[in-house]
Amino acid sequence: MPITKVCAQLGAALLVIGGVWLAIDFKGQFGNFFHLNVGGISYLIGLNLCALAAIQFIFADKYNGPITRALLYASKHVTALYVIQWVLICWFMGALGYHTLSLWPTLCMMVLMTLLTFAVHKVYLKSKQSLTDITQKAKRTA
Repeated sequence: MPITKVCAQLGAALLVIGGVWLAIDFKGQFGNFFHLNVGGISYLIGLNLCALAAIQFIFADKYNGPITRALLYASKHVTALYVIQWVLICWFMGALGYHTLSLWPTLCMMVLMTLLTFAVHKVYLKSKQSLTDITQKAKRTA
């Protein structure tokens, strides 16, 4: 059985289990994003597994456009992107506060954080390459 089918089936099951648990006790399961309980965790894992299966089904081996390239790039650099994104999020929480934005401003900030994360990572990679080039030139001339 292909891994994407397993992801879809397991994701759907966890999505249903977590969704029922959230319907019964949302505040206790998902009241605070940083302190989820089993219902919130199950729901989010299910959501991610279903999203991965959907992305694989829709894009893999069928389309080599910007979305696929962005997903492959993010997959290759996931740790650096994760650290950069959380640093940016924490900085912005310090400036804007926690739980201060309504739905639409929050969605806009999510898009902004994603774009900023990729931009900062690109600057990081260019800086790293420049330092490597300088180091290599210094070794050759010495």
